[in-house]
Amino acid sequence: MGQDWLLLDLDARTKYKMDQLGDEFFHIGRDVFRMLWVPPPVPPFELKLRQDLGINTQIRDDRSLMLLPNELLDLIFVWLAEDWCDLVCFAATCSSLWYIGITHIHSHFLRLQIESTSRGHRLICLGDKTEANDLPRHLHLTDDEKKQIESDGLYTTAHRKFACNSSFSGRGAGLRSSLIAAMNFRMNWDMGILNDVLERLLPPDARLPANDNDLVLLNLSKHEFVRGSALMSRNAILLQHYKVDGYCELPCLGNALLALICWSSDPYTGIRYYKPLHRGAWAGDRFSIVPEEAHERERRDGSGRRWVDISHKVSLELREIWIAQRVLVPRRAR
Repeated sequence: MGQDWLLLDLDARTKYKMDQLGDEFFHIGRDVFRMLWVPPPVPPFELKLRQDLGINTQIRDDRSLMLLPNELLDLIFVWLAEDWCDLVCFAATCSSLWYIGITHIHSHFLRLQIESTSRGHRLICLGDKTEANDLPRHLHLTDDEKKQIESDGLYTTAHRKFACNSSFSGRGAGLRSSLIAAMNFRMNWDMGILNDVLERLLPPDARLPANDNDLVLLNLSKHEFVRGSALMSRNAILLQHYKVDGYCELPCLGNALLALICWSSDPYTGIRYYKPLHRGAWAGDRFSIVPEEAHERERRDGSGRRWVDISHKVSLELREIWIAQRVLVPRRAR
């Protein structure tokens, strides 16, 4: 029997459940990348209604709800602020409530934009065979976190108490698409009119970069980095001699991160690789993905600690993992 794994964001207290690491490692690189990719800042956007958007503008002022002063109506929006669907549906009751709720909808959207990334958070991919007292020495836990995992260990505690990210689809789809999808999932009736309103008013989703060529994976804790351009160059060489078997992906920055943050007391990972993937040197550290140009500019400025480029080492290790698992198979000589 192998072991199941949890990809944990310790700061956000979220988990992504995986089965055998060997079954998922070669498929979710881009999804792991999305955890750290920060979309460009949302440009200013208006939420003011036009007459053709379908919100009811005819409501009698003598009805009980509209007899409340605006201050109390605003307070209702404050109470609903944690639930996107309730917030939007209450605002969409009529144009009067929509204009009161605009500020809250705008703030909620911008807050989710920030919270939708794991940038700067402590990340670890933890196996279920990890013993309670066996965690990376460099992993920093607060006193409260230590107390919470004291009896059952981190894996069991996270499995029971961390919020579950059942998939990465929300990150990949973009914030606007995810919020509209959440409305459809929550409601049992046709949300076509309200979806149309949101699609017209919310800013468009930022496009995920087509590749990692101009990006850098940063370990903010150890001041080490992996260049996406190095992985792309290695992949180009690999494709001259190998072809990808099945639906797997070539190594990307997400795979580089995952290969370095796995942790377990049991060495079995389900991957035919002779080195100890289960003792990741980066497990529990903080990370970010930024444009390579911006990172190089910061290094030239000499601000902060010296950064160490480990791109060559990591790209070679990923190559060995892909070949060992037979994800890459040799091309036949012509």
